[in-house]
Amino acid sequence: MRVLPCRGMQVSSILGVQPSADSTINAYGALFTTRLNASLRLSAPPGRSPHGAFEDSCLHHTRGWTVYRVGALTQASAFAQWLGQPASSSPLWLQQDKAYPCTACCKP
Repeated sequence: MRVLPCRGMQVSSILGVQPSADSTINAYGALFTTRLNASLRLSAPPGRSPHGAFEDSCLHHTRGWTVYRVGALTQASAFAQWLGQPASSSPLWLQQDKAYPCTACCKP
């Protein structure tokens, strides 16, 4: 399971913009989500997927293991759920699906 998209590092290192460049960061997030979705679907044999992702709309690089939520699940509880599911399960992909920055969802 990956915690995505770790925008804190990506904003400056990959995009070369400041955290205030909301439209650029949201466009990148949409492209990232599309490519991740395609990658997860293509890399798993039918009926078996060992993959998982937790995608939030917050600016951070690591941290937040028990802070950021998608629905009722934190990163930690989502990881525990993913780890305990059978290998034949569908991918566990949790998305906040909010525009960056989500001030209501990203309060550490």
